[in-house]
Amino acid sequence: MSDLDNDIRSEYAKHNSLFKTARNLGISVDYVLRVVNSTQEETKLDLSGCQFEGLGDPDKRRYLVARSLANSSWDNSLPEVADARAKFEAGTHVMAIGRDGPYLLMYLFPRAVTKPQPNYFTPTVEA
Repeated sequence: MSDLDNDIRSEYAKHNSLFKTARNLGISVDYVLRVVNSTQEETKLDLSGCQFEGLGDPDKRRYLVARSLANSSWDNSLPEVADARAKFEAGTHVMAIGRDGPYLLMYLFPRAVTKPQPNYFTPTVEA
């Protein structure tokens, strides 16, 4: 891997744009595309352990809220995750986590009876 390839990967990570990367580095878009595609091939996930293409049981997909790689944390800034947390704390839904291959799956199931759990996701500080 050349220094130019590393520069391309770094620049592309900033903008996620082939054209801005090519313009900023003064090289052709075709070359940037080749490097980006080779990077994506190298980092492609192994989905052989997935039972349901990484999306979980088809019967439960309507309750699927979010998906995250098992070796990373949930992106709490996503509106769907924030909404799921709010519904769980309001007691209108039950939250569950499943797994399919390398993915953790966040499910949100409606409750028949409301049972609020206020401040469940608020960190507590012990004195």
